[in-house]
Amino acid sequence: MAVSIPQTKEADMAKHLSYEERNAIETALNQGVKIQTIAAMLQRDRKTVSEEIKRNGEWVLKGSYGRGFTRCEHSWRKECKQAKLCHESRCHERRYRNRCQNCSHCESVCPQFKEAECEKLRRSPYCCNACKDRARCTIAKFIYLSVKAHTMSTQRKERARQGCSYSHSELEHMSKLLHDGSMKGQSFHHIYISNCNDFFCSQRNLYLLKDRGLLNVKNLDMPATVQRKVRKKRQRQETKVDKHCRTGRSYKDYQTFMNDYPGVMAVQMDVVEGLREDLKCFLALSWPHLQLSLYYLMERQTARCVEETLQYLHKRLGTELFQMLFPVILTDNGSEFSNPSALESLGTRIFYCDPMASYQKGHVENQNRLLRRIIPKGHSIQQLQFEDSFIINANLNSWVKLSVNNRTPIRMLKRLYPKEVIEALHLYEVPPNDVVLLPHLLQDKVERI
Repeated sequence: MAVSIPQTKEADMAKHLSYEERNAIETALNQGVKIQTIAAMLQRDRKTVSEEIKRNGEWVLKGSYGRGFTRCEHSWRKECKQAKLCHESRCHERRYRNRCQNCSHCESVCPQFKEAECEKLRRSPYCCNACKDRARCTIAKFIYLSVKAHTMSTQRKERARQGCSYSHSELEHMSKLLHDGSMKGQSFHHIYISNCNDFFCSQRNLYLLKDRGLLNVKNLDMPATVQRKVRKKRQRQETKVDKHCRTGRSYKDYQTFMNDYPGVMAVQMDVVEGLREDLKCFLALSWPHLQLSLYYLMERQTARCVEETLQYLHKRLGTELFQMLFPVILTDNGSEFSNPSALESLGTRIFYCDPMASYQKGHVENQNRLLRRIIPKGHSIQQLQFEDSFIINANLNSWVKLSVNNRTPIRMLKRLYPKEVIEALHLYEVPPNDVVLLPHLLQDKVERI
């Protein structure tokens, strides 16, 4: 059977073995391929492959079918005739037949015990992967497994790179220089530049050694460091699904498309957050020609949640009404909008504003200020549920606006679109005197923290 082994470039020959190469070694060993042949196909030295097998192989302490594991060579070769060497009660049971080779304590009580060692492991390929007697063997077997070998190699490299590479005397000498200078109000930079020949590392490494507590200098000895605020780390990881999502979907492409189809009304899309620490957020959808804005709560600010929200609207509206309501969507460059192909499969077109140009979708930005009346900045939205979005949408779109001739956005939606749209979006008109745009609309679910 032919062995498929990835060819390695000459530039990579000095690097560590990759997981693909280790997997190829395991496959070849299972098929009985010689180490010299494996090394030639991997373009590696023969010693590299043999040392890899010896270093990262694993001992398997397991017997065979009908026979338990043993460490004794006499038991392995079925030459053991010892019996009743100890007084364990179970040794006299019928299933043990009074033989010491069936007892796990034989190596400690038998004077003839000899550690079993297979002579085949002294020769190439130094493992039992392709051994014909492996299924019948009852002693420890040395197996090479690529997954465990790669894990062992990675852990070994991590341990080798941990710790400090400087001696105690070197650390003590650098600590004294820094401590004497900091007691005079000098900065790390001033001390390092003035005594650069007396330090054994770079200025950056001095800060790392100080943070690890290896130098006799504390943050209180550094006035500028104490005055700085600790930077807050975002809990969300902003990763783009498609790094080339803007290709063919830039703002210039959007303008060209709108000029070619002048009757199309674009929808502007954005995300509104509560607190920076909140995981939940709102997906904002705005129709400038209707002055209509809809907000839907999402569990995470990710591309997957945006896709699920639009799929929910597509299911509620149906394909025909969805394409009528969402012919074109204009949004920003956030990572949550970086999967346009999934959104366009629903029957819409996605375009992106230029970086740092939120004014290009100014309508949704202005409508977000109305939402801030209900959810002010600095308030957490973690306790809100998806159904609360319907309450927010009903009150925001029952607001009388001068820009639509003193009508409400819901009435404009009723005039221009089928009535099924109102039902699918869970919209209802709130009486004018009952419209509330204050935090208590959500019954104290919005908290200031």
